[in-house]
Amino acid sequence: MHQTARSGKAAGETLAAAARTRLGAARRPATAISFTSGKGGVGKSNIAAAMAVLLAQCGKRVLLVDGDLALANIDVLFGLKPRLTLQHVVRDGRRIEEALLEGPAGLSILPAGSGLQELAHLTATQLDELLSALRALYARMDYVLFDTPAGISLTVTALLEPSDRVVLVTVPEPTALTDAYALVKVLARRGRRDGIGVLVNQSDEREARSMFRGLSWVAEQFLDLKLEFIGHAPRDPLVADAVRRQKPIAIAHPDSPLVSALRSIALKWVNNEGTAASGGIETFARDALAIITGDSDSP
Repeated sequence: MHQTARSGKAAGETLAAAARTRLGAARRPATAISFTSGKGGVGKSNIAAAMAVLLAQCGKRVLLVDGDLALANIDVLFGLKPRLTLQHVVRDGRRIEEALLEGPAGLSILPAGSGLQELAHLTATQLDELLSALRALYARMDYVLFDTPAGISLTVTALLEPSDRVVLVTVPEPTALTDAYALVKVLARRGRRDGIGVLVNQSDEREARSMFRGLSWVAEQFLDLKLEFIGHAPRDPLVADAVRRQKPIAIAHPDSPLVSALRSIALKWVNNEGTAASGGIETFARDALAIITGDSDSP
């Protein structure tokens, strides 16, 4: 048992050294934004897809990464049929550029595979190549958006949150509030102290701000963490129609209430570029190494 533990620790140290060597002190120009949620069914993927389109329509170079490795669906929302995915990049050594798809307004999309448990057990070579490939993509983008899976899976969120900003999507329901706090708690335990914003979906401004005040107060009192109110997104029956048509709502219904609300947020981000919290590829490396070496905290 002791020998196994020592071997695991040595392997982790080898991976850590490989990643640090590859990353060095490099910086990248892109702003990384992760869309996440404490529970499913809150409209996170639709919002991430719409925001990616809206930022691209602002003339920005945008990459949308489907971070849900178990239940990938970004390609479905865009009506795309990927030939290659992240699964082929990790498992088969394909170039990450080969898996990129072109979306509307010049948007780039990186689709995920399904059930990629091997991402939690990368060899030093795989980790080195994946970090290098992602860094190269960052260098060509203005924004990199991640649609992460719902819930508090440390493995997935650690590997797919190289973020300057985390957008926590929730809805004005008691269960959603509880799950949102659980996710904030996990982020705080993993060292996230800033750059966490809350977007309340399917709500009006009054109930959104009321929910945010409650969540923000608890986070500040018990986690010493200050949250940002990003805004609210109204209930919009046109979302269902867009999903059926396999088009992001920003394309299917560009003048809908939801898109109008999200466009205001996108324009605010563009007008305030450079003010996001610092994280980026260094955060990705730190979180990935924490998972691989077994140093991350339990929720």
